[in-house]
Amino acid sequence: MRFKDRPQNQEGQSLPFVKLKDGEKIVGVFKGDPYEFYHIFSERKIVPAGTKGASFRFRSNFITKEGASYVPKVFEQGGTVYDMLRDLNESYPLEETVVEIKRTGSTKDDTRYSILPLHPSKQPGPQAWKVIDQVPLIPLEHKMAESTPEPDFGDPPPEVYDEHPEIPF
Repeated sequence: MRFKDRPQNQEGQSLPFVKLKDGEKIVGVFKGDPYEFYHIFSERKIVPAGTKGASFRFRSNFITKEGASYVPKVFEQGGTVYDMLRDLNESYPLEETVVEIKRTGSTKDDTRYSILPLHPSKQPGPQAWKVIDQVPLIPLEHKMAESTPEPDFGDPPPEVYDEHPEIPF
């Protein structure tokens, strides 16, 4: 038998998700509207609201910097973080506020996320926001074939390169 090398991106996933371990943090800005859905984890499928055993989930684009590139990543969480972001958005419009996301905990039961806006002195100026706004967003909706439970997200969007000194990430 001969096996070909399987192509993978750096994270081995079809979408570049925000993945944090205990104590890690990431800085960036949320862009676009969140995509809400219900999921049955054990069956790995998306279901209608009200389905028995389904959990609320959401996805949002999160623009961050990798090397010299500003890239979109998919931030996916559940209802507690959704409520936290909704409340935070009332005082700090999230599409105009650079935030730091930090994970504390290593298991499902003890993991918590803190999401705090950076100090106003560390927020980008108007020119820097023009660069951030150029980053194309990732389609967040699940596109499922009937015979396959795995989502198809298409090609990732192109990266935006810039070394803007005002952007704090």
